[in-house]
Amino acid sequence: TTSPLLAQLVNQNSLSGFLSMCAPVLVGLGLDQEEPRKRWGWITAGVVVATCGLLAVSRGGVASLTVGFLALGIFGAARRRGERGKPPGSSLVLVGAPSATAVGLGLYFAADAIYRDFEQSGYEKLTLARLAFDLSLDHPWVGVGRGAFSAAFVSRLGTTTRATHPENLLAQWITEWGFPVAVALLVVLAAGITRATQRARSWAHLGGAAGLVAIFVHDLVDFSLELAGVGVVAAALAGAVLAPS
Repeated sequence: TTSPLLAQLVNQNSLSGFLSMCAPVLVGLGLDQEEPRKRWGWITAGVVVATCGLLAVSRGGVASLTVGFLALGIFGAARRRGERGKPPGSSLVLVGAPSATAVGLGLYFAADAIYRDFEQSGYEKLTLARLAFDLSLDHPWVGVGRGAFSAAFVSRLGTTTRATHPENLLAQWITEWGFPVAVALLVVLAAGITRATQRARSWAHLGGAAGLVAIFVHDLVDFSLELAGVGVVAAALAGAVLAPS
């Protein structure tokens, strides 16, 4: 936590979102393995990645990691509901064990830092998102144009403060593209993920879907997907989940 290796991810918030997206995928890959050594190898990797996500000390990272593992458990329970001899609750146990281990390790190493982050950090990002939604009401049909948010947002912040993006995925979509395109995109993605989880034949596909849910939740308070290093991986993961053929 004192010398984070961020590479091209700019800051710890982006790092936490990236790791939150990856952790459910690794656990899903592990649950698909029949050989115990391979299974525990993948699951251990998922636990390590999830723990590092908590060590990044980000409120968005904690929330997205929690939602990602919860989504994986729910997707698995729904998949097993119709399988004979496999009660839905067993999926929650399978996912819950590595999730609890990661949370325990993360709190062991960084409980104080996480607590301080929740206690001392403000809510400026939520205020920024609220102002962005307010701006979208001035341009509800076609938005201000992709990439024009920063210039258009001067009308809300004035000339002394500059915001390059609203740190909220929905706010950016609606502000730059307008309500019709943003809502249509949201519906298409939600329907695609729902359909993918219903047709999934493996835990890996469910883990990928859970990873997409996690990064979406993370980007409601941070903005990792604007970075190519995260966006390219998320796009590849979306392709593998939504169109596996």
